[in-house]
Parts: sequence; C-alpha cells; structure tokens
Amino acid sequence: MKGTILDHIIRSHALVDHVNPDDVIPISIDTIIIPDNSAKPVFEFLEKEYLHPSHKQVYLVLTHYHYQFESRYGINQRQIIDLAKKYQFKILDNYHGLWNTLLCEQGVIRSGSTVLARDSTVNYFAPLNNLNISSGIHDMIYAMMTGKYDLSVPDIIQVELNGILSAYVTGKDIALFLKKELSSLVIHRPYMLEFTGSILDEMTDQDLFSLSLHHYTMNRSAFMFPPLKQFFGKDSGINPSINAEYSRVFPFDLSNLTPLVDVDGRIEEVMDVAGKIIDSVYIGGHIGGSIDDFRIMAHLLEGKRVAVPTFIIPSSANILLEATRKGYLVPILESGCILKTPATGICSAINDIIPLAGETILSTGYNDLSIQIKQMIPAFYNASIYTCLASAIRGYLAPIDEVIGL
Repeated sequence: MKGTILDHIIRSHALVDHVNPDDVIPISIDTIIIPDNSAKPVFEFLEKEYLHPSHKQVYLVLTHYHYQFESRYGINQRQIIDLAKKYQFKILDNYHGLWNTLLCEQGVIRSGSTVLARDSTVNYFAPLNNLNISSGIHDMIYAMMTGKYDLSVPDIIQVELNGILSAYVTGKDIALFLKKELSSLVIHRPYMLEFTGSILDEMTDQDLFSLSLHHYTMNRSAFMFPPLKQFFGKDSGINPSINAEYSRVFPFDLSNLTPLVDVDGRIEEVMDVAGKIIDSVYIGGHIGGSIDDFRIMAHLLEGKRVAVPTFIIPSSANILLEATRKGYLVPILESGCILKTPATGICSAINDIIPLAGETILSTGYNDLSIQIKQMIPAFYNASIYTCLASAIRGYLAPIDEVIGL
C-alpha cells in the first residue's frame, strides 16, 4: 500500500515511516462525530467516571433516529442535548438538514483530514480527499479523551473508472454497477477502495457523494478519492504516488453502462424490469436532495403530473431556500409532488413519512427504511433520480426515455 492516498494520510497523522496492511497504528483524529442514537452510553460513561473530553472538534448530530417512538424520547433527547452543551460539543440539528450536508456547507471537512464517527454515512465525505472512519462507542470515547484512534490498516484496492458516460447515467448507477461487480469482495479481508480514472472528472459533486454513500452496500468498506476538480484547485490535495502499490486493481470501462435499479438486493437494468407497479416514490435526503437534483426535478416535471405519491426531501434548509429562489419548487409542486422538510428520509421519521403495510417503494436512497417499518414493506427498489422521476410519472418502474419529450 506504499504511496497510496491512505498511506500519505496515515503518515501525516502518526509517528511512523512505513505502513503495511494489518498494522495497528494510533493516528490523530481531526473531527469526531457522534449521533444522538449513540450518545447516551457515551455521556453515561463520561458522567460516571468524571471525565471531560479534551478534543475540541466534537459534534453531536441530532438525527432523531432509532428511538423516536419511545415513551421517554423527549426526556432522553433533552438530557443528551444538555450534556452536549456541558461538554462543549458542537450541535447539528437534523431539522436544518443532513449533518453530512451541513458540515460540507460549513467547510469543516478538509483534504487530508481524519474524521471519526459512530455512523457509517461518514463515508459521504470521501470525495473531499480525506480519511473517514466508522467506529464503536469505546473507540469514540478514547478519541475524545486522547485525540487518537487505533487504526487497523486495511488492504488498498484500486478501482479505475474510465470511458464516457451515456446520458442520464449517474453516480447512483455507477454505485449499483460496482455493488454487483465487486460483490466477491464481501469475503475479502478488510479493504478500502481507492478510486481513479477519467470518469471521476465527468461526475457532478452529487454523483460523487452518492457513490460514496454506497460503501454501505460493499461490505461497509471506506472509499478514498484523489483531489477532484469539483472541489479542489489543480495543485491542492493529496494524490497517490506514481508508483503506489495496491493489493488488487479493478479496471472498468463504463461507456456502455445503462441506468440500473436495485430490486430487493438484485441489480438489474431498468429496461429489463420496467413495468413493475410501485405505490410511492421517495426522492431526496442523502441522495436526490441537492440543488442540482432540484434543477433536474424542475426541468423534468415541468407540465407533467406524478401518478403515485412522490415525496421530495431537500438535503438542507439552505438547499431548500436556494431552490425556492431559483423557482424550482413551482413545477415540482404543480406536478403533485409532496415537499417535506430537510431530513434523512423515511429512516428518520421526523417528517411523519411512514409507508403503509404492503407498499412497494422506489427511492433514490440506498437503505431508507427504518427498523420500525422494514417488516411491513414487501418490496423496496432504489435507483437514480432520473429513474425515480420517470417511474413517479408513469406509476410503474420506467426508464427515463419514456418521459423525455412528453
């Protein structure tokens, strides 16, 4: 793994000259993020042991997830917020948007930085050319007290994405393609994917963030990206060395890639499964809620009506405000879509979005169903914003070609 992006970041955050897979190396952590659904045991330990964290960059993110239906939810949440203030944690509220989006808007995440979180969606930041780690509660406490995390160094696998993308093929489609093509890696020892290739320059920032979030579907491995023009100047960031060493290399030409859909875990071409009836569509949250997504929705929904309940969820309040100022909301709402407040989507339930038992759902997300409702849903599909919009208009799973020009 010599010369990889991870190698460079580790050596800048640890007192080591050489890094090898399976090494356990204490690295310094720049930012710590803990969601409210994991905060209670952390605060209980700190209070019991009379400890005060020394780390100055700790965020409590209020996701309002996991226990929002418990009878003591209000009491628990108040205790968590009060303790966060006591320990001088910074607080991010989900009502203003997804914590991932908010931290990007605030410029908190820097190239080459290390971020430790009790949430696997921390990999969202990967396109920003940094190291993101999802860890357990004890590791979180240790990092808060010492500023360190014992990193078990993974194998580094390079993924080359080349070719020219066809129209309406997005980062979501690339993620689903890789989920299928790299499925054999689930039996591989701990690994990390480092991306390269000309396709990266073609992708929008939202495409890149969408791809990164799908690490969850690939054995929860973290992703690494070089400095990308979408975020950095020409000479900024951390690049791999010319002679960087990888345990494996997977080259892919995506020129012939077509829109894909995840049908209950099976990756299919949209054309091959078109016609499946859907009951509702969810667009937004982590994937589908950016300002570019609102521009796409406004353009494609102009003068059209959706055939099934279609929920639109901005990624942040700032994005909602910008979409309002640019006039994107008018054609979206005139089409019959239902606008909800910024949130993570179905999994949060703060929007009172609770699907009915027996529904077939199509979503831009990768795993949007909360533990409270998963057992009620017979079918869950996820696909790109283009496929979701086409399907919302038709009332069944449909390719975007069916509605272009209507």
